[in-house]
Amino acid sequence: MIIKTSSGSGSGSYIVSNITIDDMNSSCNWEVTEINYDWCSGSGTHEDPYIIENVLITGESGLTQSVSIKNSIGKYFIFRNCTVNAIDGYGMWIQNSSLGSFENCWFNSSQKGAIVRYSDNIAFRNCNISKQGQNVGIGMDNSNNTIIDGCLFSDAILDMEYIVNITVRNLEFNVKGFSIRNSDYITFLDSVSYNFYSWSNGFVECNYIIFDNITIVGSFEENNIWVGFFECTLSLIHISEPTRLLSISYAVFCLK
Repeated sequence: MIIKTSSGSGSGSYIVSNITIDDMNSSCNWEVTEINYDWCSGSGTHEDPYIIENVLITGESGLTQSVSIKNSIGKYFIFRNCTVNAIDGYGMWIQNSSLGSFENCWFNSSQKGAIVRYSDNIAFRNCNISKQGQNVGIGMDNSNNTIIDGCLFSDAILDMEYIVNITVRNLEFNVKGFSIRNSDYITFLDSVSYNFYSWSNGFVECNYIIFDNITIVGSFEENNIWVGFFECTLSLIHISEPTRLLSISYAVFCLK
């Protein structure tokens, strides 16, 4: 149940237990949500997107997903300055949707932070993804034209598979890193990974990768793989050479 309130906490002025939007369900589509709740505004166009802003989603015990967005095709929407918590389930589940942007949001879940499936043109900008029970901070599959920009991953992994056209830039990974598989046209820029465990950074069966200005610092274990390219075709690789305070490992390049 969604509770409408004007008392603020956390990231915003509203507190709700969960948010469910299904544009094929007349009881919880975007139009109904915008009419019934003060924290949602807009009309879903490029000039006037639906905006959910300054909301704390508590994710009460027993919920499978704190935020669920399904079947939202062709409507622009933005989550801005929101905190998404999940005690038992996933923080956010996006499926069969498009044209969504998450800006300055915080994800904290006992399972996975945000899952995106079969959804194109989805962007995460300046978000904080903290430790997740199943390690995955943002997990995406079969979702093209994705952008991850300016996000901090704290003990959480960026996990992507079966995606065409990925732009990743200005990320910081603390403890864990990223895994990208079976994807094409990847631009990965200006990011840093600190103190990660064995095999936390890698590309598997990916094509047309630009991997530039990446800094990798430290390692908890000897002789682990810092960044691997397996069965990949590459366009450009440039890994920065920082001052390493912990043990130094190596990169592996296995090209088609």
